[in-house]
Amino acid sequence: MAQLCFDSLLGSLPESQLKGLRFRFKPLDLSNQEACSVVEDEAFTNPDHRCTPEKFKYRLSKCSEISYGLFVVDDANDKDRLSRIDPSLRDKLTSNGDAGSQKLVLVAHAVATMGDSPIVTDRDMDYPKNWRNAQSNGVGHREHGRTICLHSLAVLPQFQGIGLGPLLMRAYLRYTDQAGLADRTALLCEERLIPFYEKLGFKLLGPSSAQFGGGGWFDMVSLSLHQCCASMRTAGRGKFHN
Repeated sequence: MAQLCFDSLLGSLPESQLKGLRFRFKPLDLSNQEACSVVEDEAFTNPDHRCTPEKFKYRLSKCSEISYGLFVVDDANDKDRLSRIDPSLRDKLTSNGDAGSQKLVLVAHAVATMGDSPIVTDRDMDYPKNWRNAQSNGVGHREHGRTICLHSLAVLPQFQGIGLGPLLMRAYLRYTDQAGLADRTALLCEERLIPFYEKLGFKLLGPSSAQFGGGGWFDMVSLSLHQCCASMRTAGRGKFHN
């Protein structure tokens, strides 16, 4: 279903931007941890905003079903953008595809956990340091939560500027909505990126109290379709019974 969501939106990008690129949009797992670290290190200029390798291991172990990667099929049709990646990094970004010898290169990802608050909090951004041997201790992934806490939308610099970030985000929101995985998707946003996420349907709630990475964040939320309908029904009842 996720690949279908992505493919249905791919036509919104000009063919001249794609230049023969073939994409795979699929769940991430623990085997992708190193590749995710490379993408984030390359995409985020502030080290304090990057996910650590150990935190990636935790998130991809506990909730890979809501963390998705955008991969480019490594073939002869397009070597232009792939050739711009440093060979040592490209090796870390490359994994085996489903079809035998096919190689896939991770170029973007959306990594998330589930939360039980309507917004992203510092406890959502954290993870239990002894997570392999203990319960969550009140921080990190909340298995029965109904809020997708989107921690990272990251695109390799070599693949920025052609619309892949918005495309990935729209496909992700469409898939999680159709699958009924949550009531909402929430994130922490830098002020300069508020217009970017508003164009994707997120609503600005105001400054966040979260202090991850030094603070200065803004809370943004996108409600699922069924939650929007429920809110409209509730608002309608209130209107007619006042």
